[in-house]
Amino acid sequence: MKIFLTIGIYFVLGMSVFAQDQLANGELIINFTEKPPEWSIKVKIEAFGTVWDRYHSITSEFLGGDTTYSSNDIPLPQYHASDLEWSPNYFYPYLSLGLYEVSIWEGSTKCAWFFLDYRSSDLPPTHPGNIDVVLKYYINSKYFEMTYPIDDSIIDGEYLTIWNLKDFIDFQTSDLQDYWDNCLALIPSPGNNPRLIWGPYPEQVDIAAYNVYRRVGTGNFTRIYTTPNENTFEYIDTDYSISIGGNQLQYYIKAGYSTRELSPASNTVTTSGIILQKSLTEEPNYYLSQNYPNPLNPTTAINYSIPFVGQVSLKVFDILGREVVTLLNEMEDAGTHKIEYDASKLMSGVYFYQIKVGSFVSTRKFILLK
Repeated sequence: MKIFLTIGIYFVLGMSVFAQDQLANGELIINFTEKPPEWSIKVKIEAFGTVWDRYHSITSEFLGGDTTYSSNDIPLPQYHASDLEWSPNYFYPYLSLGLYEVSIWEGSTKCAWFFLDYRSSDLPPTHPGNIDVVLKYYINSKYFEMTYPIDDSIIDGEYLTIWNLKDFIDFQTSDLQDYWDNCLALIPSPGNNPRLIWGPYPEQVDIAAYNVYRRVGTGNFTRIYTTPNENTFEYIDTDYSISIGGNQLQYYIKAGYSTRELSPASNTVTTSGIILQKSLTEEPNYYLSQNYPNPLNPTTAINYSIPFVGQVSLKVFDILGREVVTLLNEMEDAGTHKIEYDASKLMSGVYFYQIKVGSFVSTRKFILLK
């Protein structure tokens, strides 16, 4: 069976390579592998923040969409390709100059996801070709692996940028329409903390750092962080986790120095509605976060929230579904809790951890690399 899958994978990838001239420029290609006899998945692409078109103008036309594939399709789907906006064809949904979440769903369960950032004015028309990103999705194991332009596994919730993946693309923002008023985006970090991402201030002024401001609920905005230099464009707010029913958090940034700011405030982003790592089947106010770091070697942290006092069971399973350790099995108070886990006794590989509280059940996976 392994030999058959390997041959199939090379055939699909080979087809992508040899047909590269026929494929539209700027595709996100997902090859499906490790397929069971019967399967059905949905590929979903969703824009976070502002999107620009090929002429670097703000647009609302390329915010993503979703497509369902299954073992009932004829012919059997080998890959999913989503064109970037500057070279569309019949594949949907379209991508453009934006920050996108790419995710795989089985029914209402989110199985794997990552973020890919294309927000650079060095994309098109400067580099109209050779910007494909090729992935594998393992249907049984439920994780992504990138095969081009790098060969590496992808962590759930990981943030990737096209300018770091492609050497010939620079991170430029000066040509994007009203960039500073739309530069700031908010996504969850792998540890489910608010992660703020922006880019270079587009005006020709002497910038030494960026200041991050936060407001909790209806309070006042206060400066909470100053970047160490002018080339740092992100910040993870470890003071808070994104959860259902928690405080609404708002953020904006300013460019300049730690005590002297030269730019107006950026756009303001909020945590409202950003609950991306929660299965839609989960009950309100129950939450199991993605462990962080992930991959781990060998320790990691797992956060979870429960709305009422209850018996909490938290266990780890191997890829075959066999229980390997019980992390917790006791009564816990309502609120957010954290468990530190040392996986040094396990072998490298893919594992799952599952929480049960009454009728609430949630499962996530982690990768152990030694």
